[in-house]
Amino acid sequence: MIVIESSIATKAKPSVIWNRLIDVVSWKEWVVRLVSSKLTGGFKVGSSGQLNMGVDRVAHFVIKRVEPDRMFVLSSQSWGNEVVFSYIISFVGGMQRMTIRVEVVGWTSWIFGLWFRFILKKELPASLTRLAFLVEEDQDRVERELHSAHFK
Repeated sequence: MIVIESSIATKAKPSVIWNRLIDVVSWKEWVVRLVSSKLTGGFKVGSSGQLNMGVDRVAHFVIKRVEPDRMFVLSSQSWGNEVVFSYIISFVGGMQRMTIRVEVVGWTSWIFGLWFRFILKKELPASLTRLAFLVEEDQDRVERELHSAHFK
C-alpha cells in the first residue's frame, strides 16, 4: 500500500469547508488538472461520480463514507488497484486543518503508487492551497452577509 497525504490550515469554519467539498461540480475550481466532475445520486454513501482529467482520462468513483462537516471517502479503481481518497476536516491549534489522504491498495500498488506519488506530491498541496483560498473567500462572504443582516 502506498499513502500520499497533504494538509493545510484555514480560518474557515467546518460547515463552509464542507459546503465547498460536497459541491462536486465545482471541484475543477481547486483540483489541479481536473477538467470536469459530476455526481449521480446526491452526496451520500453509494453515490457514484466521474472525474474528467482530460485527454481521454476519466476516473469513476463511489462514495464509501460520509460524516458531514468532518470527512468523506471516495474509492476508485485504476490499473488493478483500489485508490481511496479521504477528505478530512479537523480542528488543530485554533484553526481547521483540511487533509487529503490518498491510499493505493492492490497487486500493482508499488508501481502505480510510486507513479501516483510522484504526481500528487506537487498537485495535492497546490489543490489544497486553491481550496483554502476559496473556502476563506466563502467564509468572508458568509460573515459579511451575517453582519449585513444584523444591521438592516
